Amino acid sequence: MERVYIDCEQLQEICAQHGVFSLPVVQVFFMGQKFIEEMRGFSLMALEQKIKKIYSKMSI
Repeated sequence: MERVYIDCEQLQEICAQHGVFSLPVVQVFFMGQKFIEEMRGFSLMALEQKIKKIYSKMSI
């Protein structure tokens, strides 16, 4: 899994292209498709569980 950080204050056009208009936002893509989007208040533990669930489905 590759991690990319985008500073939406510096790269507003890219953030708008991905529908990011409020912060913080975490978007998780697998094979070019968005699977998860978490905004504002979210649990990192819950996010980790969602990612593990996707990985387990893809490795079947």
